[in-house]
Amino acid sequence: MVYCSDIMTRNVVTCTPYNTVTQVAQLMHRHNIGSIPVVENGNTLVGIITDRDITTRVVASGFDSKTIHVSTVMTDHPVTCRPEDDLETARSRMSEHQIRRLPIVGPDGHLVGIITQADLLLRSNDDVQTEKVLEEISKPSE
Repeated sequence: MVYCSDIMTRNVVTCTPYNTVTQVAQLMHRHNIGSIPVVENGNTLVGIITDRDITTRVVASGFDSKTIHVSTVMTDHPVTCRPEDDLETARSRMSEHQIRRLPIVGPDGHLVGIITQADLLLRSNDDVQTEKVLEEISKPSE
């Protein structure tokens, strides 16, 4: 059986709720990533911000990205898994919530890793399962 801890990225780029959106966008650009977990108090996960959040909640709303803080536009209480959860649990949560990035937290709520849709696809040896994961995660909202 494959567990989240087996495939998660451990060295995760993070930000705090007090960073500006411009700072986070620069981090995303520098690291070529589309989301950043938001942490505080010793790496406790408090949210996640995505490139889509920046586009829809900041740019499209006319906010100034240099002055607006991440806490204003991040998604609070993101869907997570634990390192000991199996890959099917991660797939299921990502499909159910239609998310492409899944933070992995320890029992203390501290961020320990992240799994992306690409991680799941790379670990799948089953073409039918791969297609199913892509379809479920990418399904348009009703």
